[in-house]
Amino acid sequence: MKKFKLLLFFLIVIFLGLVGYQNQGFFMAKSPLDINLFFQKYYVPSLPYVFYFGLFFLVGLLLAYISGFSKRLKDKKTIKELNNSLDSHLATLSNLKQELDTLKGPAANDETIVLEQPDTTQEEPAESEKTIN
Repeated sequence: MKKFKLLLFFLIVIFLGLVGYQNQGFFMAKSPLDINLFFQKYYVPSLPYVFYFGLFFLVGLLLAYISGFSKRLKDKKTIKELNNSLDSHLATLSNLKQELDTLKGPAANDETIVLEQPDTTQEEPAESEKTIN
């Protein structure tokens, strides 16, 4: 599975490289960026489109990391609580086993003695012992 993922990653990188190479004219063209927020205007000087694509890609990665970071913190807290709960349950289980051993007494801790019980299955009588009614 690891080899498949690696191969798929390389195929995607090669495909993106091919698209970028074939569209070099577009990606290297320069264009200014004007941002109008009604209360403030921002003007960015002419930069190649590849810069804008890279900038917005990195902003997207940052936003994805931040949104995942809060989930990771919640998950870490949940795991810590569950581990504490598990430890307390294991301690309770250990105490209950010790209490059970003390209630059984010392004979219960020795080897278990198995008593043989007599065979209660009845065999069918032989042909000569059968009587015809």
